[in-house]
Amino acid sequence: MTVEIHALGASIEMFVSNNDRRHLLVWPLMRPLSQYIQDALDAGVVIQACSSALRDRSLMPQDLIAECGQVIGMVSMLERATAPDTTVLTY
Repeated sequence: MTVEIHALGASIEMFVSNNDRRHLLVWPLMRPLSQYIQDALDAGVVIQACSSALRDRSLMPQDLIAECGQVIGMVSMLERATAPDTTVLTY
């Protein structure tokens, strides 16, 4: 089973390499957000970045952490999210 994180809108900022807010501590375990992201990557999760989110923030793919997968458009994200064998969790 493939698990993907679709980083769209403001959530793309969690994956910008020079964003210090990625390292803020998350309650109640007081672990950095970046460590949760690393845990997901270590478990095989694939990060897909939204091209519109990058464009709207004047970001380039090279601004993202190296582990980000590909940059895809919103239509591709919607196609993946609505596939019959897909479960979507929204946070």
